[in-house]
This record gives sequence, structure tokens and C-alpha cells, in this order.
Amino acid sequence: MKLTADQVSIALAGQSIVQGVTLDVESGEIVGLIGPNGSGKSTLLRAIYRMLRPTAGRIWLDDRDLWQLTARESAKRTGVVLQEMPASFELTVREVVQMGRTPHKGMLSLDSEKDVAIVAQALDRVKMLSFANQPYHTLSGGEKQRVAIARALAQQPKLLVLDEPTNHLDIYYQIELLTLVQSLGITSIVAIHDLNLAAQFCQRLYVMKAGRVVASGSTAEILTPELLAEVFQVRATCGFHPITNQLYVLYGSL
Repeated sequence: MKLTADQVSIALAGQSIVQGVTLDVESGEIVGLIGPNGSGKSTLLRAIYRMLRPTAGRIWLDDRDLWQLTARESAKRTGVVLQEMPASFELTVREVVQMGRTPHKGMLSLDSEKDVAIVAQALDRVKMLSFANQPYHTLSGGEKQRVAIARALAQQPKLLVLDEPTNHLDIYYQIELLTLVQSLGITSIVAIHDLNLAAQFCQRLYVMKAGRVVASGSTAEILTPELLAEVFQVRATCGFHPITNQLYVLYGSL
């Protein structure tokens, strides 16, 4: 599934937050959204997963206008993984993932054999099947994020929207989670702070500043000392690792 945002603007309480953003994510591609705090990344993503209606512009999923879809139709197409899910409710891991089947069921429908199988497959795919009966609130941060991905997978989406999914995780779980997303082959857009993770896992990047896209391109085109100094106000050194040949960024204050 291809995602396209065409001249999208969003205002909240009369204040312009996102202004004229145009971007696209090709089918199967992982595209990163980077930029300083307050640049409008999360606000734009909320419009993509229908939490905020744009004040101007349109968002397309393939050839369908997102806001012409019903909420159920949209939920069948788009899975969402946020920084963290509320941990106060007392549900098992399986019950949390079962929520992902809601768009595919009637209001009072019980889980079918197909639903049960899809939930089990989603848990197995994120290596959490053995935790299915464990209370969700007892999990570690990395385990909770894997459950969040399983819940999104249970929706059987064509698009994944991830808003800072690695923010509260240690390095091991950051890499594990994004490696998992990469292995899924699902069209994905991810807002991410860590530029080295962006370089490792994203095919292309869009840079936002003050509500606008100010640059876009491959990771090598975007992660340059000049652009990082302009957007993030940091002094950066960029290069390629001699063993892995992956792009890396080192930075400090100007």
C-alpha cells in the first residue's frame, strides 16, 4: 500500500502546527520522519492514523482518500504503534492483541477460530506467544512494544504508523523492535529521534522543522553535517562504518 500526503496542513486551537506537507511512502518502504521537538511530526502522524482531521490537503492510501473511508475501513488498513500504551488496565497479553481484531468483527461478535489463529500468529511473529496469558502490566518496556506491534499485526494492516516507538527502550530493544518492523515488509512511516537508527532502518527520510518539510531524500543525502547543523543546531560528523558500511552520525553542540 502506498501512502501519500498532499499539501496537508493542520491547525489546533487556531494555531498552525503543520503547513503544506507533501510526502509519499511507497509500498513496502520504511520512511523516517525526523526533526526537532515541536516540528509537527506527531501531529502529522495523528492525521495519518485519523486522530486529527487536516484543515487543508488530502491523505491517500493507494487511490482512496483516507478521510472518505469509514473508521472501520481505515482501521483495517492502518496499524499504529505509539511510544507506549497505558499499563493500568488489567488485561492479559492475548486480550490486548485481540483488540486488533475489532475492525474485522461485528459489535457483539465473539472471536472466531480465524480471529484466534490470527492473534496467535501475531504473537508468535513477535516472539510473545509464550507470554499470552501473562498480565500486560507486568511486562518490560521492550515486551510491551512487541505486544503493541502484535496488536497492530492482528489488524492485518497494509500500513504501519510508528510514533517514536523506541523512545523508552534500551539499545537492545530499540534494535530488536526496528529489526522486527523491517522484517514485516509492511509499508511503514516512523517518527524517530535517534538519527543512527534512522540511518540503519529507513530507506528515505523527511525532515520537518516548524511544521514544514524542509528536506527529503535518502539517508545519505539527508544526514549531512550542513543539514544537521541547520535543522538541529548541532555539529555533526557523518561517515560509513568500516565493517558494516552503515551510515553513522556523531554530534555535539555547535
